[in-house]
Amino acid sequence: IQDLVRIILFALDNEEIEGPVNAVVPLPVTQKEFAAGLASALGKSSWLPTPRPILKMVLGEKADMILAGQRAVPNVLKAHGFRFTFGELDKALKDLFPSQSRLPAGDS
Repeated sequence: IQDLVRIILFALDNEEIEGPVNAVVPLPVTQKEFAAGLASALGKSSWLPTPRPILKMVLGEKADMILAGQRAVPNVLKAHGFRFTFGELDKALKDLFPSQSRLPAGDS
């Protein structure tokens, strides 16, 4: 949230920026990497993937966005010198879940 607000303010304050701006992290991760990172931050294990047919059934066509991914990158922000506070998944998750990220694996 902090980086998103900073991106919006950066784009509004920077008159050189025109057109769309991808408000995404500079190092996109796969769903599998995200699940593993989130599980680690929460001190849990990540071993069971979400079955594709269940996502399709629940989300319909929107499931394709999750399953295929977008791999958007913040080229406009990078070109204008924006610096991310939370450019890496682990850093963002530790900020979101500070107490859980200190737990040993398996504790809750």
